[in-house]
Amino acid sequence: MLVADLFAEVKERCPQMTQARFLTFTNELYRELGKKARVLTDVVDITLISNASSYAIASTVIRIWGAIYMNSATSFYGIEATSIDALDDEGLFWRNWTGTPRKFAVDTSSVGARLFVPVPAPNIATSGTTGYPKIRLYVSDIATLGIGDSFPDVVDDMSYFKYGCWQKYFETRDPKEAAAWKADKNAAQNLLIGALQNFAQEALTTVVPFGTQNERRQ
Repeated sequence: MLVADLFAEVKERCPQMTQARFLTFTNELYRELGKKARVLTDVVDITLISNASSYAIASTVIRIWGAIYMNSATSFYGIEATSIDALDDEGLFWRNWTGTPRKFAVDTSSVGARLFVPVPAPNIATSGTTGYPKIRLYVSDIATLGIGDSFPDVVDDMSYFKYGCWQKYFETRDPKEAAAWKADKNAAQNLLIGALQNFAQEALTTVVPFGTQNERRQ
């Protein structure tokens, strides 16, 4: 569906809503959905720098679903997701560790940018010749939608976005109506996430997993 078509439907209930406000609401909802479901996924390769403890992540990347450390195209293993708080609970010395990464966390920089943090920090840099070792991330990458864009094909029901826009619009005008639309939005979101999960589950029954034999330490 085109973003412009959704705008037309939203304005049926809120004729005074501007296009700019609509796009703000829609993109907030889009990012919220992308954090909870695999709407638009991508692969991001991290070029390693010896002893570098963090790496910048694009602002469009809103969730990391998994990561692997790759010695080569055929030798790789998964690294475990954790958090900065969990690492600190184990002791602050992890910030000085170097070696082969076994875990990763997400942090923020002094200016609020997202950072990928491998633990321990890699002690071997990515070769300019072979391109290895490196870390590969599987992410949700959600770009900002414009009025002339289309929603991804997997998002085939606009109820979540429509109800969400109405909720946000009425929050400063009629809190009671906003609360009603919020309930409808949450219900529509659950249905949409369920549909996306079912889509992924159906794929598991027909697609042979790639790299299953190699997803171990070698």
